[in-house]
Amino acid sequence: MSYADTNSQPAPKPNDNPAAWSLVIKDMVERDIFGAEKYRTRLQPGNSRDALMDAYQEALDLVVYLRAAIYERDNPTAKKSLAVEIPAEFGQVNQLTGGTMISYPDCIKEHCACIAK
Repeated sequence: MSYADTNSQPAPKPNDNPAAWSLVIKDMVERDIFGAEKYRTRLQPGNSRDALMDAYQEALDLVVYLRAAIYERDNPTAKKSLAVEIPAEFGQVNQLTGGTMISYPDCIKEHCACIAK
């Protein structure tokens, strides 16, 4: 099956699970509260950030997470990578918390926004 082929999926069947929209709305409310507590303000237009760039970067992350999940689903015996802590003496610090970074063996420094430049 090609991942670009959307016509090979069967029609959805009703069941007793909650509606996905309800789950998403609940998640959105929780995320709004989390953001307000973390940044001491809610996400608003005109907040001095480039919303298109923020959304684009989040979308790139989403695509990577989705592809990784598809790979893991289709390859259940795939090796799981373990995170490796980067020693503080290397000067790589989490930009949000100021704490020591966690890196992964396949991390490419130039492409990781999480690693201080």
